[in-house]
Amino acid sequence: MKKPWSVVFSLAFLALGVTVTVLGVRDLVRARASAGWASTEAAVRSSEVAKKRHTSWTGRRRRTSIVYSPRVRYEYVVDGRTYTCDCVSFGDHSSSDAARAQKVVNRYPKGTKVTAYYDPEDPRLAVLETGTSWSTYAPLGIGLLFVVIGGLVLLGAIRGRLRHPARGPA
Repeated sequence: MKKPWSVVFSLAFLALGVTVTVLGVRDLVRARASAGWASTEAAVRSSEVAKKRHTSWTGRRRRTSIVYSPRVRYEYVVDGRTYTCDCVSFGDHSSSDAARAQKVVNRYPKGTKVTAYYDPEDPRLAVLETGTSWSTYAPLGIGLLFVVIGGLVLLGAIRGRLRHPARGPA
């Protein structure tokens, strides 16, 4: 069997790509729908910038980076039931720039009253900012890129096997 790694690689890329694409489409649909969701008053219970360290390896070199994310937790009531959520909007607000995450946190200080927009069919799902942004489309784009790469590598592996079939015993 020639180059079995290419089939495994392509199938892994395809599986990851399909998963990320499906999640990206789900969030894109929710983001668009959120523009028409019901609203209610919410209370910000906590608001801070979370700091997470990521380590990656390139050959023998270790690279460490820090990613900052806004963490805004709020509470709201729908039909007499209290819900807690931490979704500011659909899309990722994480960044290597702490100031960017801080801007989001500054819009929602702890103890303030804000408007939360919730899905009338599932009030557990809420956001503080409705609609789409560039970051809402990122998972969809990344997922599709993985599908294309995985598909091309798989196609190349299949074409290679068709051109050079494995030789069996004579």
